[in-house]
Amino acid sequence: AGLEIMLALVGKANDALDAMNTLERLYDAAKSKKGKGEAEKIARLKEQLENKKEIRAHVEETLATFFNSIVVHRHRDTSPEIRTKSIAAIGSLVLQYKSKFLENSFLKYIGWALYDKHPDVRSAALTAIGNMYEDGLANELEMFTSRFRDRVLQMRLDKDKGVSVLAIQTAVSMAQKELLDAEQIEEMYAMIMESDLDIRHAAANFIQSTYVEQDLEKAFEQACKKSKKNINKDVFLLKGMVELLNAVAGDFEELQPMIDALLPHMEYLQDFGLLCEVLAEDDSGDDTLNSSCKATLANMIVGAFTMVSAQDSVSDGALRVGKAKKASNTSQACKTACLTLAQHLPILLRKFAADATTLVPLVEVMQRLVLSAFSAQDKALKEIADQLADITRKAQDITLLKCCAGALSNLVDSDYPGKKMAMGRLNSLYDFVAKELKKAAETCNKGQKLNAVNAVSIRRAGVLSGHIDIFKHEPSIKDHVLALLGKLADDSASLFPPECGSFLLNTALAYLMWRMESGEPDIPDLVEARGALLEHSDEIMRSSNGHPLPLRIKAMVTVADAAQIFGRYMESRETDLEMSPSAFAQLGEFARELLAAKKRESVGSNDGTLNVAHFPQDDQDGDGVARLAAASILKGICYYTDCDNDLLVELLSTVTLYRPYANSFHSQLLKLATNNVVTDDASQFWLLAHRQMFTHISEAMAKRAKSQVVDMTMALTDSVSCLKLDEDNAAQYVSKGMQWVLEDDSKHGQRAGFLDALGLQIKNLSSSQAGEILTELKEICTSKDIVVKGEHVDVDAEAPVVQHLTKFQHKLQDLAESGGGGSRKTHATPRRAVESEPAADAEGGSDEEEGQPSSSKAGASKRKDRPSPSVDEPEVDEEGWATASGKRARK
Repeated sequence: AGLEIMLALVGKANDALDAMNTLERLYDAAKSKKGKGEAEKIARLKEQLENKKEIRAHVEETLATFFNSIVVHRHRDTSPEIRTKSIAAIGSLVLQYKSKFLENSFLKYIGWALYDKHPDVRSAALTAIGNMYEDGLANELEMFTSRFRDRVLQMRLDKDKGVSVLAIQTAVSMAQKELLDAEQIEEMYAMIMESDLDIRHAAANFIQSTYVEQDLEKAFEQACKKSKKNINKDVFLLKGMVELLNAVAGDFEELQPMIDALLPHMEYLQDFGLLCEVLAEDDSGDDTLNSSCKATLANMIVGAFTMVSAQDSVSDGALRVGKAKKASNTSQACKTACLTLAQHLPILLRKFAADATTLVPLVEVMQRLVLSAFSAQDKALKEIADQLADITRKAQDITLLKCCAGALSNLVDSDYPGKKMAMGRLNSLYDFVAKELKKAAETCNKGQKLNAVNAVSIRRAGVLSGHIDIFKHEPSIKDHVLALLGKLADDSASLFPPECGSFLLNTALAYLMWRMESGEPDIPDLVEARGALLEHSDEIMRSSNGHPLPLRIKAMVTVADAAQIFGRYMESRETDLEMSPSAFAQLGEFARELLAAKKRESVGSNDGTLNVAHFPQDDQDGDGVARLAAASILKGICYYTDCDNDLLVELLSTVTLYRPYANSFHSQLLKLATNNVVTDDASQFWLLAHRQMFTHISEAMAKRAKSQVVDMTMALTDSVSCLKLDEDNAAQYVSKGMQWVLEDDSKHGQRAGFLDALGLQIKNLSSSQAGEILTELKEICTSKDIVVKGEHVDVDAEAPVVQHLTKFQHKLQDLAESGGGGSRKTHATPRRAVESEPAADAEGGSDEEEGQPSSSKAGASKRKDRPSPSVDEPEVDEEGWATASGKRARK
């Protein structure tokens, strides 16, 4: 209300000021006249003028009072809404009553608001500043601009998108008033590369308002005056935009998002005839683009064509809901673009055949062509197919090869009138690939090292086989690849360049995939090829011939992928094509080596042959190899349905026991394992897996591997805690696990510590089940001469099992007496609820005696800052004990 009163007073002050200006003009005019009655008129005007001055002074005094009592106090109010209104009011006061409020003593509040923590307040300040510049107050704001200009420009990177957009819009006003230097303007140009569409649109508007309308338009006028020839304005503007994008986004290959933002301002960016003609210009001209700019223009063509294709995809959806007219128009635009590009592509491909930087985006255009737009006898399509085959034969750069493979996939997989003709043009390419691989195999057979040409032939086959079925057209490719792979596995790896092995594995795996997808594969041939691939992968993983680590990892991934390929096929066809257990045994052994290693050699860039790009950043597993190993194990056993149970347990215990990566990834593995790997008898299966994990922990303890014991103990605790079992399965799990522990007749009771893990599942039992297991425990204790007295298990002091057995019995007894328990409806047991007494080590002593942490203490020491996976967090008293079923756990 106070702010509204101030705005009303401003209106009255302006009225008084207007009246004063009118009276001053009349007063001056009356004074210049001489005659009767003028003195009386002058006196009357002077009196009225003084009256208006008094009114204005009174209004300004009232305004100052309101401003000091409202704005000065409220611009830092705890409510962001009030702060926003205060700043907006100041902006309105400045515009409506410049003579009073266009002073730094008032403007400073707007400047300070630029640093406010709430985006609405920052937005209000930017809006006020932009309005002042647009109102022509740049000169009056000179000191304010020098003080707050840098802050306004910094806000283009604000965490709030709306603030960023407003900052760029404010910068437009500042640039138009020539308040920004060249460096600051370039920083604003660079915002066209932002991921957010609204920010890119704001940046595009900045480019249009400053660069195009000011710089390029003036440059065009000057060029027209100097030149005797007519200059095409669209060509001139296009070259200017190419130079700008090359300067600010030259390192970016994907320009489609930028083109998307610029198109509303520059329709010539989708004039594909114009774009191609500029790209094909002779290099000798004065205004010809340099090679770097031409590569940028080629990427712009890809981006613009992608926009047309995307619009066509949208129109297909519109057609299905009845918007046929719009869909038809968009589809025609896409066809027209395809035909226009096809006319120019052969010329451009020949021109830039030796320039891979520009050639790559041109080949990428062929990936996106809508081939149904061409007729069956279209000469342009024929020439494109010929040139694509020729480029693929000559290509050595991996990026160019991938683009060629994508374009070939478009020709092979699409349905279009001229497909038969196009396929005929590619036969020579398949024959060339087979011949080059044969030459490489013959070189190896002679014991000679592969040269660069041989390496390129292997790389070419590996890339192409990932996109098209080259084996269908030339079956001998499979034989050459397996022969090379066998030579690599059996003989010294020194004959092969580093990346060749990975490409050979990829190609052999692709053969299996394509044959599976062919519909009716030759099963004997398929099994034979798979056997050869797995045998060679096994040899590579063993590293008997000094194979580098990246290649061994690739072999591991290949085995897992082969299992996935055949597993999916068996699921769809109900065909028995199970793989040999030996392949999984070696996979598990090598994966365990990777997961358990504290230090290992770096895989470096791995030439892109190890696909770890989909993994998020992980400081614990920077190169992604550990996660790749874990995922390979899980992928293999998920699809290997008839795996030997002991092997399955060993593999799963490996992937759950070691976790040299972030906890989030490990949790995902546990969920996948629980949902996809477990057999019908879940309790027995997981008991075997956890027993195996405990055995590995005991072995590590015997070796005094303290840090490894801590990590593995935490993994075991997490795995047991996350296990979801109903009452019956939980009872079997606890009972059989207890029996296994008490079957241990060794002197030191090495299995005793496993009772701590079993105790985590007791909460899932009913009270009656807890009582039955407690009775069973007492019977076993009696048979083993362990005397139970009262509430405690009394045993010879030398037996280490006493500490863990005591805690285990007390948990059962608490639940049996409480009458609680029941079906599991909560999440996993809270990790903090694990007891904190020491577990027995492999020699029978406690962990604390040997300086080793117990399972629970290890978890507590490492997990204080990690959120519990349980929703139902238990209460913990001052001694660190968790309450169970409302009672304090027995000590």
